[in-house]
Amino acid sequence: MSFIIFTMIQWTWDIHHYSDNVVEKIDEILTVIDEPTARAIEQYDESLAYSIVSGVTIHSEVYRVQIFDSDDIILAQILQYQRNGKLRKAADFFLGPNKVYKREIRSIDENGRGSRIGYFVVYIDTETSFITFLERIWFVFLIGLIRNAILAFCLSIILYQRITKPLVSLSRKVSHIDLDDPRPDAIHPPRSHTANEIGLLYDQIKLLLQRLKQYSNKRDTKESTLRQIANTDPLTGVFNRRFFEEKGKQIVQRKSECALILFDIDHFKSVNDTLGHDVGDFVIKFVASTISECLRDEDVLARIGGEEFAVLLPNNSINTAVTVADRIRLKIKNNSQAQTALGERVITISGGVSHKAREKGELSALLKSADQALYRAKQSGRDQIHCSDES
Repeated sequence: MSFIIFTMIQWTWDIHHYSDNVVEKIDEILTVIDEPTARAIEQYDESLAYSIVSGVTIHSEVYRVQIFDSDDIILAQILQYQRNGKLRKAADFFLGPNKVYKREIRSIDENGRGSRIGYFVVYIDTETSFITFLERIWFVFLIGLIRNAILAFCLSIILYQRITKPLVSLSRKVSHIDLDDPRPDAIHPPRSHTANEIGLLYDQIKLLLQRLKQYSNKRDTKESTLRQIANTDPLTGVFNRRFFEEKGKQIVQRKSECALILFDIDHFKSVNDTLGHDVGDFVIKFVASTISECLRDEDVLARIGGEEFAVLLPNNSINTAVTVADRIRLKIKNNSQAQTALGERVITISGGVSHKAREKGELSALLKSADQALYRAKQSGRDQIHCSDES
């Protein structure tokens, strides 16, 4: 009965501290990601910021995560389903209303002085925490019973070793004392032996936690690798079409001005047919590498077809985009190392440029316009850059 009462007391304590433990876990996570978050804000790396908020929303209690820069502009956010069910009042009673956790992101200069560059906001749904807690009550209760039963058993052994056994031993010795010849030295206090089971149990739990930590690190590494594989073209190492469309929609909807370039390698099928697929792969990788060298960190490059590449240039005018496209075209055409590898053949590319200067626009419309411009460049003799009619 005593260990059941103890279990109920422990269960009550768990209810009142469960939500605080969630906040502590979130705080530990944000402490770990302080540096990459600061880097994402400083470099305005929306891809990194989105990966960070995605990682935080793995926790079921988190229903919204936002990263703001110093101007209170949202760099990245994720909003998930927020519960508002029958247990809302019960969650408010036991755990309080939904919690909002805000953490400043600071940048440290060379002199060791910090300055605020943004902040991280996490919204925690207490109803989800309460439901999660209820779902594991039976397990917590069972574990509590087992734990407290073990504790009661250990306490009984300790009491037996410390109190009952010495009293029994004393009683036996007293019963064998010869009253006619009492000898005080015949009664010796029993030796006290302390067991080391708790220490062994602690070591095993510590070992288990270490293994769980190793498993967690391996899982995070595998998830990161899988995410990179899912977003990357395996031949060139640049982004693939799926990621480009996902990231491009975000940029086009958010930026008031941006440009898109479509590149296509001229006569690529002929290269494959006459020189072989190994040379064709070399040409594709060379073109991807050359395009990447000419871009800014915020630009997005992807291979969207066999020999076709797309480049999204945020905050760029049509004239700048055309200049960038032509510079890439000339750099590929005039690269002596690549041309040497192909013998008499010269690698050339054609390009189509489209532009969005309005507040509203769709990535699909930009792709269509750039594709039409690319078609005209092909029809006009290739090795050219053309603009879309809308630009």
